[in-house]
Amino acid sequence: VGGHIVTPMGLSPHMFFEDVFSCSTHESVSKATDLNMLHHHVRGLTTLIHAFWINGDELSSNEMKDALFGARDSVNNLIRFCIESINQQYTEDTNLESLPNKAKQQMLLDQNVHKIIINTLTAPFKPMAWNKHTLKLKDVSLPRHKILNYICKRSYKLLTLMVKGNSQFAMQ
Repeated sequence: VGGHIVTPMGLSPHMFFEDVFSCSTHESVSKATDLNMLHHHVRGLTTLIHAFWINGDELSSNEMKDALFGARDSVNNLIRFCIESINQQYTEDTNLESLPNKAKQQMLLDQNVHKIIINTLTAPFKPMAWNKHTLKLKDVSLPRHKILNYICKRSYKLLTLMVKGNSQFAMQ
């Protein structure tokens, strides 16, 4: 029937469907880029968590060293992400006491990054059924655990930044 569809109401113009999943605005593309970056860095943290579950307190393996360095880079990039805004780019000299970007704080919380950070902080000290070897909290300050100590301090800093200036975020 030409360009019409027969419906119970009679003839109607041909229907078309809009692609509701496309990213057509700059803001949507920017959010997709941010989400991809977040997922990449969360993967760096979960790699470390899994390495602790498998290797326990054995930090000298190549797999564990790679996981530690990857987690260090990931947590630093997540801090950078939380602080950056359109008007302020993060550098090593950026004052970490400045207020973070609220929209980016929300995105971090929406992606449950806080739970991954908490798991990152607890994994070295939590015994698993198949691996009872864990670190003692006092051992983290030893020179041989310098990178793990750094990751723990930076992870805590990220958790602080995720709620700073927005007390309602602390309850999530």
